[in-house]
Amino acid sequence: MVRLLRGDFLKEVFHTSDKIIYMRKLVSHYQDVVRMGVMVKNQRSAMYRSYGLNHKRDTFYGDDAIEEFVVKHQDTQIVSYENSKKEYEAKFKETVKQFPAAKLLKSIPGIGDIHAVELLAIIVDVKRFPSLGHLYSYAGLIRHEKFSGGRYYGNRKPRYSRELKRVIKMATFSALAGNSENKLAKYYRYLLEKGVAGHNARHAVSRKILAYVYGILKSERLIRQSSKDLKMAKSRLWEFDSSYCDNHLWMEKRAQSSA
Repeated sequence: MVRLLRGDFLKEVFHTSDKIIYMRKLVSHYQDVVRMGVMVKNQRSAMYRSYGLNHKRDTFYGDDAIEEFVVKHQDTQIVSYENSKKEYEAKFKETVKQFPAAKLLKSIPGIGDIHAVELLAIIVDVKRFPSLGHLYSYAGLIRHEKFSGGRYYGNRKPRYSRELKRVIKMATFSALAGNSENKLAKYYRYLLEKGVAGHNARHAVSRKILAYVYGILKSERLIRQSSKDLKMAKSRLWEFDSSYCDNHLWMEKRAQSSA
């Protein structure tokens, strides 16, 4: 152990005694339940498709009693999964009431009870991120550019939390779903009007959501969705994301011209 420490081969691991750390067990078990339930549903659907049937409207009649036995127990597992999922969702709502920070996170468009608890469970203590850029890197929403001797040598992805990126991306799609009129949806349409590609605009919205998460956990204040706030966001807060998208488009054009 001493030799590893001297050689700087041990990686720093974050630990805390805060009660939020216990959310990790709830979130981890919930994700395991969802993965197992989705897997069983896919297997059951595949069994139906092998006979040209639709699992939603048709009754399964297999060529062998073993297949009917398997489908029967898959149905039982799915019913158990749906019941467990409802219990977990109720527990998430109860957990949100116990943590004021989770209530504040729900003020962000696209974030509900489950995403709020997941964000707290993953981030735990926002103070371990010195700046918003560090949190962007932890979520995999930026790329590290490599410069040496004044020359540009491309960029690379950082080591990031896939779970945090998944939560932020899902929140982005929720915020932009339908004909939403929240400020993130307006920002998304604003970028599209500027000619930014759809995937780049959604990425900018993801960064904006994470910026709100960082600001809320830092100050523990509610986001106010007013027209004044929207106007200020266009002139100041959104400037960084817009410049990011513009630079990304410039890099794409440069790559196309050099190809």
